[in-house]
Amino acid sequence: MRIKLIKQLKQYTILCALVLSAIVAIVFSPVASAVEVRQQSTFNHMQTGFTLTGAHANLECETCHAGGVFKGTPSACEGCHSPGRRVIATAKSATHVLTNAPCDTCHTNTNSFLGVRFNHIGVLPRSCSNCHNGVTGPGKPSGHLLTTAQCDSCHRNSAWIPAGFDHLSANPVVTNRCADCHNNVTALGKPANHQVTALQCDSSGCHTNTNYVTFAGLKFNHTTAVPGQCGTCHSGQSAGAPTQPPTHIPYSGLGCDNCHVTPPAATAFNAPMPTMNHSVVVGSMACSKCHNGSYRNQGSTGAMSKADKPGHVSTTYECNNCHYKGYVSFAGGVMDHYSVTPPVAGRCRSCHDTGVNGAKQKSAAHIPSANTIECDVCHTGFTSFPGAGATMNHAIVTGQACSACHTNTYSSQGSKLGGALATPTNHLTVNVGCDACHIGTTTWAYPPEKMNHVLNGNVSSCKTCHNTSSLVLGGMTKKTLGNHEGSKSTDDCITCHANRYTSWNKP
Repeated sequence: MRIKLIKQLKQYTILCALVLSAIVAIVFSPVASAVEVRQQSTFNHMQTGFTLTGAHANLECETCHAGGVFKGTPSACEGCHSPGRRVIATAKSATHVLTNAPCDTCHTNTNSFLGVRFNHIGVLPRSCSNCHNGVTGPGKPSGHLLTTAQCDSCHRNSAWIPAGFDHLSANPVVTNRCADCHNNVTALGKPANHQVTALQCDSSGCHTNTNYVTFAGLKFNHTTAVPGQCGTCHSGQSAGAPTQPPTHIPYSGLGCDNCHVTPPAATAFNAPMPTMNHSVVVGSMACSKCHNGSYRNQGSTGAMSKADKPGHVSTTYECNNCHYKGYVSFAGGVMDHYSVTPPVAGRCRSCHDTGVNGAKQKSAAHIPSANTIECDVCHTGFTSFPGAGATMNHAIVTGQACSACHTNTYSSQGSKLGGALATPTNHLTVNVGCDACHIGTTTWAYPPEKMNHVLNGNVSSCKTCHNTSSLVLGGMTKKTLGNHEGSKSTDDCITCHANRYTSWNKP
């Protein structure tokens, strides 16, 4: 019994010595770090399925394996990073985003909780403000546009920028307050070449037909435009405003609405084609600037040229030399004969024989004249054919009997002598032509016309004409001469004035 007791005492002594040696080694030996111990360890922690990374790599084993218990140690973040757990680790703060998702869904950095990137997958739509309220998560900055709409109405859950504003869900509504945002600071504003205006973007029916997706496709409401100032925009200075096409008639003014009236200018420039307002170019532009055949597509009939009118007289003068009575039609123009190239002298018939372009033709009552005779032989003026405008040129009818015209049929011809006069009722009866006695063509009076008694073969007695009872033109009697000597009434003039037809003097 005693031997057994001594044996047990020796064993106890050895055990105490070992414990004491261990205590001494711990107290007096250099302290080895957990990393050094772990480095000296041959245990591969990856075999547990939990790799020691980041902050976990520097922790003491006992931090997680409390009480030396290895079995049942949590491997999920929330197994430690939650209140009341066996392993004490930093838990979610009171302001943490409300979520039941595992920590590493967002916290992918094991060194710290910084650099977290929230995974919005699974977040209910239109619930952004539950977190993005400036406390739990970032909220709207001070310069954010005024709206009560949820963040995901405009922002994607991957980044704040770029954002696409949902104009239809904006609260308050965006109507008539576009410039609050579209000022080139908060949102895209008017470009440099935008029409000058202080109106809101969606006012007056401009940017209203695009459903807020794009500014393109607008229809400008011309009711707000200043009359006479169209060219302010329609000159290439404003985005989207059509400019004059290359085929447009020359015009550099601002007043497009001088011709393109509203409507239809507010919707189209060529439906229907405008009517040219010539009053805006009179005095500043020559007719031929447009009326040269290059602008036939302008207006209802185009700017017609001389070439469009077959038979137009050849001239280098401007249209309004003749066509000055109006700009609605070329008809009614008064021909300026002085403007014709080459000059009209000696070639009147080129127009007045056929009546081309309104040129007057000889009337049915015109005196007989050969078609080879030009009008200006008699008609020396270009404004009117009847009346004082024409003086009969008898030189062109030499060889033609006077009675061809002087028959009272053409008494309306000319005006200086009352037309082609016929033989008056008290004219001497003769059987010869007028020019047998009337050797001049400007007057019937005597002189220079002289009675050709020789040709008057049908007269048997001088007193047939030279009497007091039936005085004919130019038929002088004895009484006409105050100193005529007495004679019998039966005596004929020829008794004394024998064969003297040029003078009453006695032989």
